[in-house]
Amino acid sequence: MNFRLAPPEMSRILADASPTILIFDATYQGHVDSFRKSLPGIKHFIAIGNGPDWALSFASLIDASNVENVNLPEPLDTDIAYLIYTSGTTGAPKGVMITHQAADAAARLIGATFQAGPQDRTLIVMPTFHVGGKNVENATRRAGGCVVLHERFDAGEVLRIVERERITVSLFAPTMIQSLLDHPDSASFDLSSLRAVVYSAAAMPPPLLRRALQRFGSVLLSQYGQTEGMGTVLPAQAHVPNGSAKELRRLNSVGHPLPECSVKVVGDDDEELPCDAPGELCLRGPFIMKGYWNKSAETVDALRGGWLHTGDIATIDEDGYVYLVDRKKDVIISGGENIYSREVENALLEHPDVVDAAVVGRPDTKWGEVVCAFVVLADGAVVQPSELLNHCRQLIGGYKVPKEAIVVAELPRLPTGKVAKTMLRARLRDG
Repeated sequence: MNFRLAPPEMSRILADASPTILIFDATYQGHVDSFRKSLPGIKHFIAIGNGPDWALSFASLIDASNVENVNLPEPLDTDIAYLIYTSGTTGAPKGVMITHQAADAAARLIGATFQAGPQDRTLIVMPTFHVGGKNVENATRRAGGCVVLHERFDAGEVLRIVERERITVSLFAPTMIQSLLDHPDSASFDLSSLRAVVYSAAAMPPPLLRRALQRFGSVLLSQYGQTEGMGTVLPAQAHVPNGSAKELRRLNSVGHPLPECSVKVVGDDDEELPCDAPGELCLRGPFIMKGYWNKSAETVDALRGGWLHTGDIATIDEDGYVYLVDRKKDVIISGGENIYSREVENALLEHPDVVDAAVVGRPDTKWGEVVCAFVVLADGAVVQPSELLNHCRQLIGGYKVPKEAIVVAELPRLPTGKVAKTMLRARLRDG
């Protein structure tokens, strides 16, 4: 589970998933203690480290375990291996059911993109509550390589680990790559062991991509997908910063379909569109989710016709390269994290003096986007923006809290009554 969530968010996810065992780091015992009595379905709380007296000790359980005469059934390909939660368009978390077959297929095919082998030493700094880091980790393990786990991203420490551990493969969000390049001592580290640097989670700005290629060499490759399924790869050989017009344009793409994967773009009627026509990107392959946990209607809608409907608007050129155009859902991607506007808006609306709120992404050179809120207050109310931000911090994870809150008299709306977020984004661009 995402450890960056606020306790109320964690509690809602646990209530939905209905686990019987919860293993947690002792650092988070305050979080767990705040909601454990409201979740009677959890029979065992197990703490890693110096935990509270109401939890079992992970280390003691391991020391006391006896695996003799334990016969565990082999899982079926269709059994659920992971339940990874992601937010939906309404902000409500959805548990994505990933089967053993899908997890293995993702590991096998993603490993093939960087030719994973037993000689690899893969550094995982992306959180494993996201599928991206988990897939690259699994790809390395499947090939018999070594996985080096890093607790949190710190540019200087990552550079030191790459040099010391002779890391061959890693996965970064573009904002992490920027931090590595901007580190004052970056040039002094020996990064020659790197042979594959995978980037995902957000688009790579062309200037940053050129800097990364100059520093790391021709080892970058991009992967596109979401928790519900993987889709495309832009291989290292397609990263040609000084190539032809077509090669330069491909740097803005998310690549071509992975092996055994099919892609298409469709209109509102789900009919396939021709080359270069924008439509919803759909994926099909062996690594697509089984569905959403406890959400059958959403599952049927997302997987209708046997295709995963991603909610992303894209085009596909004549050579099969996919270009993301826009997001059908109101997703803000900040530092590689998906932030759903409705979730933030709901937190703002819980403030007693807020009567209306809308959240959009403001372009940012470092984070890609940052969260910006437009807020309408009740008549006569006087609330400082800082108070609104502090209010949000009590309800949602810190990375979702708006960077700024702008108080306005009213929100612009379309004839349908929906907030005209394009006008809000234009207002931000115009200052």
